[in-house]
Formats: sequence, C-alpha cells, structure tokens
Amino acid sequence: MKQLVWRTFHRVVTQQEVCNGNRESWKKIFSRDSIILWGLQTYHRRRKEYPVLLKKPEYTHLQVVHLRSPQAALLLAVKPKEVEITGAASI
Repeated sequence: MKQLVWRTFHRVVTQQEVCNGNRESWKKIFSRDSIILWGLQTYHRRRKEYPVLLKKPEYTHLQVVHLRSPQAALLLAVKPKEVEITGAASI
C-alpha cells in the first residue's frame, strides 16, 4: 500500500503520464474511481485469493516468486542467475 500511495501522489505532483496520455489528478485520487481506494478495497481479498488460485492443477506448472522488497526485485532483474528459485520462493 505504501508504494501505491507514494507512486500515485508522485504522479499527481509530477504529472507523469500513466498510460495513453492519461495522468493522475487530485480530483481523481479523492474520487470513487481512486486507485488508492481500489487498493484498500481489494488488497486483503487478493492476498487470500492468489495462493488458493495458484494451487489449482492448471497453474502447478508456474514458478511463483514472492518479492518482499524493491531490493529483491532489483536483485532478480540485475542478477537473475544469483537468485535461486525453487518452487514457491521468497526473496
């Protein structure tokens, strides 16, 4: 959630393009269509749903990696061979 809030406020202040020329606005982040509101409403539900979904037979071939920090994502992106991934891994 912290990343979502920071990223959204950063996009409002800098007027960074989100996609296809769209930009975040103060009006939008405090509306019913707010990405922050959506995140608050869906975070816990999705956190419970995904592990159950990924245990279904049609998804057993997938390798799931839980990246617990931005540093872990950077390590995986920069030095993927140094990160050992077996089954459902957490780094």
